[in-house]
Amino acid sequence: MNTPHPVTAARVCVIGAGVSGLSALAALKAEGHEAVVYEKDGVVAGLWNNGYDSLHLFTSKTMASFPGYPMPESYPLFPTGKQFLDYINDYARDKNLLEDVVLNTAVTRIESFENGTWMVTLSTGESERFDAVVVANGHLYKPKPRPVYPGEFTGMQKHTGDYRKPDELVGSSVLIVGAGPSATDIAADAVSAGKQVFMSVRSGRYIVPASIGSRTRMDFTLPRVTPRWVADLVSDFHMKYSTGRPEDLGLPKPTGKITASKITLSTLVPYWIQRGRITVVPEIRSFDGTTVCFADGSSRSIDTLIWANGFDAEMPFADDGLITWIAGMPARIVGGTLSPDAPNLYYNGWVSGIGASSQLYSSSAELIAKMVSTQLLTDEPLNRGVFGDQKPSGQLKFDIFEWRRMLAGAEKRLASVRGEKPPRRADIARRYAWARVRLDR
Repeated sequence: MNTPHPVTAARVCVIGAGVSGLSALAALKAEGHEAVVYEKDGVVAGLWNNGYDSLHLFTSKTMASFPGYPMPESYPLFPTGKQFLDYINDYARDKNLLEDVVLNTAVTRIESFENGTWMVTLSTGESERFDAVVVANGHLYKPKPRPVYPGEFTGMQKHTGDYRKPDELVGSSVLIVGAGPSATDIAADAVSAGKQVFMSVRSGRYIVPASIGSRTRMDFTLPRVTPRWVADLVSDFHMKYSTGRPEDLGLPKPTGKITASKITLSTLVPYWIQRGRITVVPEIRSFDGTTVCFADGSSRSIDTLIWANGFDAEMPFADDGLITWIAGMPARIVGGTLSPDAPNLYYNGWVSGIGASSQLYSSSAELIAKMVSTQLLTDEPLNRGVFGDQKPSGQLKFDIFEWRRMLAGAEKRLASVRGEKPPRRADIARRYAWARVRLDR
């Protein structure tokens, strides 16, 4: 039987000072815990320091603002990467977070002990003991290996993670492999630089505008009780009369309806496809110097090849066997926030499919802070007790409303352990205001 403990402050190590790390730090401090963030680089805000010049947020400034700290009114609906970077730094300074951030110091190893505490080794050679660890180092900085095709491409090639500006695009023709957010941004860049652009797309995907009139797509939500076929009908109607269906743009036809398929938000790519400046081509079959042959037997002369094939998750500070990996991602439960492998190991920001949002990461950070507090009340690790019935998953992309349900359900379980009343529907709606849709009864 577990023996209750008086609630005291835990000492928590946060790995990474990007948006998810700063969100975790703010939530832990608000909950009364002592937290320190270790950042391997000399600046906060992570990958926002190294984005390509034309980078804009894919979510609105409202969605991407930290709770209680809105972006300036002068910012556009979709701020630039530079504006967001400035905003993150302002937030960290104004909320006195920088005093708990140690820059130019990487975490090189984390070691779990039987009592649930952790030993954290730093790049300085020092080691410190913590009650919990929050992994917030991100999963968008290690480019996936380039796919291997017969032959050799002798033109210039690079990954989207290394791209910065159109001046880097050599020659007159550019092939972009992929159709995700970065791929479509760079394709638009290449068109603006006067290049003829080709996009190699091998699987079905919907490309839809990020806004409807002067409002973002997130502003238009249907009640959760709306039948799926009605949601599909509404989305299909909007797509048909804005960008056109994927097959109308030369893209492979998705196998599923729009509400259950891959979506890329882009206004410019459909525009330029319809004007012949971007041409969709199938998967690559082989290379012959600067000639690229495709699966349909066609070929093109290409000067620059951009790989937009994504990133690999990496936890270089975790010894082999410490965590379980599922489909290239660390196993997690409770909406991607808690490790099933070791006590007091948490993840923040590992839910990219729902948008790079400060509000979303702050919501999961608040839940993590509550889990850290609740763990102090019991000897049984939360991943084996309160949440021991949850199935580990490597899931990265979540439906935003399903994710809220997971977080709200976890809050109710924690309230039971703490001897508190479970949160009411109104409390949940207020806490997760970013999901503006009627809650289930």
